[in-house]
Amino acid sequence: MRLLLVEPFGQLTGHPSFYTYSLLKGILKSDPENQVSVLSFAGFIEENLFTNIETKSLISKNSLFYKWGISIFGISKFNTYIGTLFICLWLLWNKNKFDKIHFIDAKWLIFYFCFLFTRLNNFTLTVLGSQPTSIGESFISKIRIFIDNLTLKGIHKKKVQLITHTIDVRNWTEKILGQNSQHTHLIPWGINSHENLLEHDKARKILSLGRDSIIFLFFGQIDKRKGILEFVESIQDMQDDIIILVVGKDEGQHSLEIKEMAKKIGWTDKVHINNKHISSSELQTYFRASDAVILNYGKFSNASGVLFNAIEFHVPIVGSNYGQIGKVISENSIGYLFEPHNKSEIKAACLRLIQDKKKCPFKIQENLLKFIKENSWEKIGKEHLKAYANEIA
Repeated sequence: MRLLLVEPFGQLTGHPSFYTYSLLKGILKSDPENQVSVLSFAGFIEENLFTNIETKSLISKNSLFYKWGISIFGISKFNTYIGTLFICLWLLWNKNKFDKIHFIDAKWLIFYFCFLFTRLNNFTLTVLGSQPTSIGESFISKIRIFIDNLTLKGIHKKKVQLITHTIDVRNWTEKILGQNSQHTHLIPWGINSHENLLEHDKARKILSLGRDSIIFLFFGQIDKRKGILEFVESIQDMQDDIIILVVGKDEGQHSLEIKEMAKKIGWTDKVHINNKHISSSELQTYFRASDAVILNYGKFSNASGVLFNAIEFHVPIVGSNYGQIGKVISENSIGYLFEPHNKSEIKAACLRLIQDKKKCPFKIQENLLKFIKENSWEKIGKEHLKAYANEIA
């Protein structure tokens, strides 16, 4: 199969770029005879993921990547329309070179414009993240949801293949399209496996964190809607040696609010904020230093990227019983659940984690390893190839 992965406007450590990179590896490992190309915008800048030794050895049989693969750096969100037009023109010029064109996490309208402009009938769209109804309740948000619903119906009418890895997106599509949408596929997010993970104590030494502390990690863009303030309030009377590690880029004033709360309750030494972009090479250190990753989400997002980062680095999850988070944790016994915005349950989940760490520290680790084995990117690659083949047939 001649496959093109199109990644419009992704970030290196954000969902699209890492997803595209991992999917490429999974497809090529599952069947090296496939020819996979990548059309990427504003991605793969920092570490050249596609030129590392492991990937190069796979792509060496895939001359199409270097011959037709294209990467244009520095395209900002203000140039979205120019970039979209370029994608359309590029696809029209190269349309006969591919059996399947797979868009990774394109905005609905961008994708639909490309579809209508090019009139190609071999498109697949993967939706990463949450369903549009999670973006808010404002008037503008409601307009966006209305447009997304119309666009989804238009995409479905044209028999475009839709792939999602989240339960809430699938439920949303079934609600809009009906239960028997034959062009919609649920394929899980793949997990990378590591033979030599950084040791727990060594990771803490690198970050200058206490060896015996209980460390809770909030990872990703710093945003109070992720329940950081609520979490701190919920556990502020716990007597354990606790550190709350908040790591990611703050695009607003959320860090200041967190610091103010920490000062107010006398936790300035317990709440550590690292306000910066974290490269993929740094991910492991922060996750391996932590006892648990906190996913305190209501209807804001399903946090799939951080959820699977935690699993990848063998870290238990303390998360809300909502959407993808609740389903993955409960079905695989890899963490501790609480009802969203329930402070007593948040505290209880944290106490169970601390208790289990003392009594049976290896049980969740075994479950995490099992989940990683069952959801390798090679298996996910096979699932994608099967979905492509069914749609082409």
